[in-house]
Amino acid sequence: MKCYTPCHNPVHIPGRCCPSCAGCSFGGKVFKNGDTFTPGGDPCIECSCKKGTISCEKRACPVMNCPPDRIYLPEGSCCRKCKGSRKIYDVSLVCFFRNKIYSNSKHIRADNCTDCTCMEGTMVCSSPTCPVLICPVEQQYTTPGNCCPKCKVKPRKECRYNGQIQMHGDKWQRDVCTACECRDGHVHCTMEECNNTLKCPKGYKLQLTPDTCCPVCVEEAICTVFGDPHYRTFDGKIYNFQGRCKYVLARDCVDRTFSIKVQNDARLTSDFSWTHRVTILLPNFRVTLQQKLIVKVNRRRIKLPFRSVTAPTMWIRQEGHSVVMNAPNGMQVVWDGDSFLEITVPSMFKKKLCGLCGNYNGDPTDDLIGKKGVTYYNEQEFGDSWRTGSLSACRNRLTPLQKKESPCEKNFKTRERECQILLSDVFVECRKKVDPKTYYRSCLMDMCDCPKGKLCSCESLLAYSRACTREGLYIPQEKYGHCKDKTCPDGAEFNVCGPACARTCDNINSIDRSCLMKPCVRGCHCTHNRPVFHNGRCIPAHRCPKGKQATT
Repeated sequence: MKCYTPCHNPVHIPGRCCPSCAGCSFGGKVFKNGDTFTPGGDPCIECSCKKGTISCEKRACPVMNCPPDRIYLPEGSCCRKCKGSRKIYDVSLVCFFRNKIYSNSKHIRADNCTDCTCMEGTMVCSSPTCPVLICPVEQQYTTPGNCCPKCKVKPRKECRYNGQIQMHGDKWQRDVCTACECRDGHVHCTMEECNNTLKCPKGYKLQLTPDTCCPVCVEEAICTVFGDPHYRTFDGKIYNFQGRCKYVLARDCVDRTFSIKVQNDARLTSDFSWTHRVTILLPNFRVTLQQKLIVKVNRRRIKLPFRSVTAPTMWIRQEGHSVVMNAPNGMQVVWDGDSFLEITVPSMFKKKLCGLCGNYNGDPTDDLIGKKGVTYYNEQEFGDSWRTGSLSACRNRLTPLQKKESPCEKNFKTRERECQILLSDVFVECRKKVDPKTYYRSCLMDMCDCPKGKLCSCESLLAYSRACTREGLYIPQEKYGHCKDKTCPDGAEFNVCGPACARTCDNINSIDRSCLMKPCVRGCHCTHNRPVFHNGRCIPAHRCPKGKQATT
């Protein structure tokens, strides 16, 4: 159904499909539809409220054909009248007007508002139409030589705000969410209301930007690295690459504004590699994401959350059991402290990127372009072309003597059981939108030579689950509960749907507005008895260092 409302500000009434016009506002008063009124007490003006719109009409009065001393205004009337009456005898081609005779075509000015012309015995007069005034009649005045009255304007008071003088009518932004205005000595501020039901189309996500109060839909491109390792490029191509060295994962190859490198290693196995460390190079920042959620900025270990003083949009924090970094260029990096990595870049980098994550041009068929611009058809050769640094960075490289029987020939039943979840009813709705075949093959490969104690199938399940979420289908983690974390820090418990932003001694007295729109996350979360995460464990709020305790 398509709705039509003739007013500018329709209101939504519960139980009705279409919005309607609630009424009209005029001169600080509210009128219902169908109401009529005379603004300022002027009987010559009649206004009405129709479908949320004010319309006014001013009555036209005839010119009095009598001397000024015989003209009077009846009480409550708009138009003047002549006292008494007399019979006027017509005289050919001349006009008798206010006790005077005027020849044909004679022009006169009857008063400040009226010009008259004698036209073959008839005095034809005209007056301009004056604008409607909203002030009372007693506050109206007319200047000499002018016809239309004006409103007396009283001097408006100025406002003082944060040590600054603001004039009446001045408007300013207190912050991205609050607009203020000076009105006759008083400051009036209003907060922007956000649409909590906003949904984004495919390929876009809801995101807060530094210069907007409410989240907006922005085009997203995501590269995911998971398992041992598998790559899903910005354009959606999934491939496998068993490199054991340092590689360029993503780089701005046009403007050279950022670079992301990954260090792979063959952790506890001689047959498969995993992402071991991530290095992000930005102007003035070098961020290293290491195992067990250790983070370094400019080669120095930091505590989370971290926000740069010189670049406030540079923000690193822990969400659930992952580290999330937001960069000033709009890029976001998610790292689980083990081997799962997800990079999101804004659309301004379209057709500018290169590396293992592809070129982000919307075409997944040309993502295997190497460092020198050569297109590869072999995934191993493509990956090797993006190797960076010396061979000393290559860890646990296989030699021919280390080659042995494929580990995929054993543990077949375990592999099938854990990866079969992707083809089960858990993801039945998602399979209609996201093909699970490549994720299933990746899961089987990850399970081939799985180190003891590592949940090797879970990264493929997580990668597929996040792909489902981007299609608007949230898959609760408890449905594949074998992936839950086995241990949590002191005082914390595992929760499949905990708060996205942890309370710490640094943020205990403030809530970042971006946390209010984030969905819940799985992982270790502090309990209500010890709700604050500090120095790797959960503590009561009153145990925070002096100067950082909670205030009321």
